[in-house]
Amino acid sequence: MNYAILRTAKLKTMGNIGGSLAHNYRTIDTPNADPNRTSKNVHTVATAEAVKQAIQDLLPEKRRSDAVLCVEYLITASPEWDGWGTNKENDFFERAGQWLYDKHGKENIAGMSLHVDETTPHLVAYVVPIDQRGKLNCKEFLGGRAKLNKMQTDFAKEVKDLGLERGREGSKAKHTSIKQYYDAINKAQEVEIEPKIPETTMFESKKAYAGRVADAYKPKIATANSILSDYKYTKHDKEVLLSVQAHTEQRAKPYFNAIKGLDKDEITRVNEAMQLESRKIAVEKNERKKAMEVSKEAQTELKTEYRDKWTSFYRALPKSKRAKVAGLLTEVRNKKSPEAVRAFKNKLIKEPEVIDRLPNPKTKDRDISM
Repeated sequence: MNYAILRTAKLKTMGNIGGSLAHNYRTIDTPNADPNRTSKNVHTVATAEAVKQAIQDLLPEKRRSDAVLCVEYLITASPEWDGWGTNKENDFFERAGQWLYDKHGKENIAGMSLHVDETTPHLVAYVVPIDQRGKLNCKEFLGGRAKLNKMQTDFAKEVKDLGLERGREGSKAKHTSIKQYYDAINKAQEVEIEPKIPETTMFESKKAYAGRVADAYKPKIATANSILSDYKYTKHDKEVLLSVQAHTEQRAKPYFNAIKGLDKDEITRVNEAMQLESRKIAVEKNERKKAMEVSKEAQTELKTEYRDKWTSFYRALPKSKRAKVAGLLTEVRNKKSPEAVRAFKNKLIKEPEVIDRLPNPKTKDRDISM
């Protein structure tokens, strides 16, 4: 299955925000990012400092000392999703951006970035959580499990038709590190599930005793359900991580095969050669793209020029000749190729006297070849 992935982080200090922005804008070393592709990342705001200033400008003067100043969103999809590199990818991120605008208001989004220099493309957004009263209120958007679950469900619905599903519902696990997930699962083995059965009391009815037994089981059942839910959610995250790992290993396999048996200096030279080749390919691809754009523009200009030339010629014809030409053009279009239609028009433009020799379109048996 392919999943829509939505994660949030609460940033409570300008230091937290600055650290996140440094990673987002690659002003610090980012080992998991490809420096040859970093220039292709797209930012709605040019610099990290500009985003930071936008956040400060949006913050109200009066706020709690422990308030969440900014919510960082990360939106992506499973790495094996078939939409990557297609129009679906563009559609996915456009919908993600619009979903954030609708949820928080465009005016409260300090900046968004699209990263394509990591293994899986993803959108990062910095949102100041201003509620409808104009107050800084993160709880309005992320407060409580019900709101978090609804947020995940709402976003998944927006992209469901792109072949993406929501992650498993009902988990009580928080978006912490995967290590913490597994620690929680390991500790689950230490939880005592079996409750202590209460003793009966004198003159107690069977119904009252049954009620006390049920009450004794309730917290244990809740604990068991929580553990099971956490396990299912963690299992899902593990599947996603294994998929990412397999995808990364598959892409890196040719590289590791190439450097197998080489010493450190030789590996360095291989890496430098790969970087040069990557830059060369990027330049050539950019040049081809520009050439195609120029070619398309030239073709458009030629088509426009040809269309205007034909329109002027056709309108200058007497009404009777226009009727004859229009009728025969319709038949040429139905029976022959677009090239034949163009040749027919060019013939008429160069030799208008041909029109007099053309058969009447009302005649049933006629030869429309030139």
